[in-house]
Amino acid sequence: MKGSFFLLLFFLFFDLQSQTGLMSPYSRFGLGNLNEVVHPEFVALGGSVISNNGLLTINHYNPASYSFIKKQRFIMNSGMNSKFLSIENTDQLNNSFDVGFTHLNFAFSVNEQWAFSFGILPYSQVSYSFSENDSTEYGGVNYAYVGSGGLSKFYLGGSFMLDKNFSIGMNFNYMFGQLNNNKNVSFINSEYLNVKSTEYLNVSGIYYDLGSQFKTKIDDYNISLGVILSNSNNMNATLNKLSERYYLDFNTEVVIDTIENSRLNAGVIILPTNIGVGLNINVDNFNFYLDYSQKDWSQFMSFGIQDSLNISEKISVGLEYIPDYRDINNYSKIIRYRFGYQYNNTYLEFENQPIIQQKICFGLGLPFIKTGSFLNLSCEVGKRGTTNYNLIEESFVNILIGFKFNDIWFIKRKYN
Repeated sequence: MKGSFFLLLFFLFFDLQSQTGLMSPYSRFGLGNLNEVVHPEFVALGGSVISNNGLLTINHYNPASYSFIKKQRFIMNSGMNSKFLSIENTDQLNNSFDVGFTHLNFAFSVNEQWAFSFGILPYSQVSYSFSENDSTEYGGVNYAYVGSGGLSKFYLGGSFMLDKNFSIGMNFNYMFGQLNNNKNVSFINSEYLNVKSTEYLNVSGIYYDLGSQFKTKIDDYNISLGVILSNSNNMNATLNKLSERYYLDFNTEVVIDTIENSRLNAGVIILPTNIGVGLNINVDNFNFYLDYSQKDWSQFMSFGIQDSLNISEKISVGLEYIPDYRDINNYSKIIRYRFGYQYNNTYLEFENQPIIQQKICFGLGLPFIKTGSFLNLSCEVGKRGTTNYNLIEESFVNILIGFKFNDIWFIKRKYN
């Protein structure tokens, strides 16, 4: 496992940067489609992560969870997904498909109090292509919009156990990547020159997030509470713009002049404040999870310009059932059976209609006997938006597979 780290990191980095096969018009806004939860064991629980922890669990969504990792363990998580997306409005239907790696995480506990984690994950993707026509101006105008690119993040986090039931943690995140947005205005009347514009937004900066978790027991109920918080952060970015006028000569673009050409225009992107609370109740063989989180995307700005985004709110509910984790002679009894649901009032709103996303989730945690390693499988089925008010509805099916490996480290061997 140790020798494969750099090889896995190399392939995952390039794969995360290239996953733009899903065509989603909603990715045109903000920083694109956000990848909020990508680990299959959490996806199957509806994305319930704030109070989630375990002896062999890497939960970077709440850095306080690291301290609950089993001592002297080094854990690695990796995974991939395949997603089918169907986009529909009142008169069109479009399907797209994508597959690729989703994450690579490592975590280890140093002693009874300190634990650390690091890894790389996708933050967002931009991938859209659509057009519209206006026959009322200049004898007819065609507008075409194309976007691509994505943002990833590398994080390094640590947690400290204040006592056996209370932990605090922090992640330092380095965000990087490029978002490309292109617009083409073409006129039916050849007397007018066409215009094409390209924007390249390069992001490179550090932001942080905080977390805490508390455990207690009331009668037969084991209860975990979690809180996450990130303040509004400023990210460094550069914006390159190129606008040109051209005409077509036998389908070949002939550029006449350049309207704008600004390079390495340094600026700032302001990320939203994020706060969330979570609850986990364990009784007998059941784990119940409930999360609520809110991000104030109205604070989002890119180079001093707001994108008319709203506050997003998300509720996640999850249930995990383990028949009997001690009965290793009956494999079906040590499988983790997971179910979840998520309601997400996203930051988008059109025609005074909020864009809502809902999904149902389910999955399995398949343990490798006597190793502590797992194969995690999950599936989420949902939709975002609506076809009412001439808007767009996205329906999706996402299948995820994840591998969790663990090894014993930090032990001094003794020889006779």
